[in-house]
Amino acid sequence: MCMEHKFKIPNCLKNPLFLSALVCALLFYSGLVRCGEKRRMRSLLPIGTVVSMEGAVSSTPVRTGFRGGCYRADFCVERASSESASSSAAGVAVLFIPCEIVESLFPGKIGTAAGDSCGALVEDGSRLRVSVSERAGGGFFVSAVEPLPGGRGLLASMLRFRAVCRLSFRHLMHSWGEAGGFLLALLSGSRDCTDAAVSDAFRKAGLSHVIALSGMHVSLFGGLAAFLGRNLATRRFADAISLSAVAFFVWFAGLSPSLFRALVCSLVMSLSSFLRLKRPEPLSALSLCFLVHASVFPSHLSEAAFMLSYSSLCGIILFDRLFSRLLSCRLLPPLSASLSSSVSAIVSTAPVTVSLFGTFTPVGALSTAVVSPLVTLFIYTGLSGIAVCLAAPFLSVPFGAIISFIYGLVKKTALFFAGFPAFSIF
Repeated sequence: MCMEHKFKIPNCLKNPLFLSALVCALLFYSGLVRCGEKRRMRSLLPIGTVVSMEGAVSSTPVRTGFRGGCYRADFCVERASSESASSSAAGVAVLFIPCEIVESLFPGKIGTAAGDSCGALVEDGSRLRVSVSERAGGGFFVSAVEPLPGGRGLLASMLRFRAVCRLSFRHLMHSWGEAGGFLLALLSGSRDCTDAAVSDAFRKAGLSHVIALSGMHVSLFGGLAAFLGRNLATRRFADAISLSAVAFFVWFAGLSPSLFRALVCSLVMSLSSFLRLKRPEPLSALSLCFLVHASVFPSHLSEAAFMLSYSSLCGIILFDRLFSRLLSCRLLPPLSASLSSSVSAIVSTAPVTVSLFGTFTPVGALSTAVVSPLVTLFIYTGLSGIAVCLAAPFLSVPFGAIISFIYGLVKKTALFFAGFPAFSIF
């Protein structure tokens, strides 16, 4: 007697939102569909003749190793000039700005920039006149920067306020030394004050996602606000407080792919709570976030942060229960729960890391389970220290000692896991 075996369709493939997101991802990453890129700079002048430009910085400057070290930033061009003519312009140009210009107002580096560049605040929203010496790396290499009067309107005022807040926060973190530089990277995305050895150790230990701005940081920030809100009023009020905290964090830190994903997810959850609807299951919420994200910022699809963020969360949702069952019989429940999430993320992001970087770090599952709680403690202690020190500045020294102690534990643990081998595929 023949027994007929029926093929059972996985539950995830019955989810229309997940299927839509999966089709969208397959069309893009297979190369069948190309998404729009940022509108490049256009002007009546030949690009090769441009010697100066006026406009506004449209991204947070990020330090790169280009030409021995400089900052990369997008620049919304309003006007371009050559040696003999000037013309209106539009679109986005990529600028490579020397460190001494961007860091001219940083703590401990005031006055290091030369000439007119000294005192120019180079942040997202800053209106500048930049002198360019040559085209390089697909953009323009900047030789000098001159600040321009700020634009009018609410958005321009908010961007100026954000730039001043980020600079003030940098000065506060400077007083906490190396630990402050690490906290600065976790809360604002600025890694220029982070110890290079620590950054390298996090990369080798498979912990790059921990030090990078990600949904984990948003969850910690929003979770803390929600906890405080629940003790004050109803759950709906707590959700509103949490969403406001998440929006503030994303506004302050910058709109990276992982942070925008976390923001959209928070919006979906808060909206369902406000309308008294049943909260969507995690896979549906993540799929909806993917579709919204791809529609609003299609250029993010090609960024590593976007691919790692969505693939890791998708892996945790799909495989966490499976790995939890496999590990629970051999490990204590709290440890198996943390390790199963790490293993799920490592397995799901392996194709991305191998294709992008050519390496695979198996120890990342264990290192994440061990280091993430320490980083969580470090962030919460840092946030508490910031709040207390703003109210009572004389407590900055004892809080700095506490934060430095926790940072020492994080650093030693990361260096330990960095000693484990990684597999090079290419």
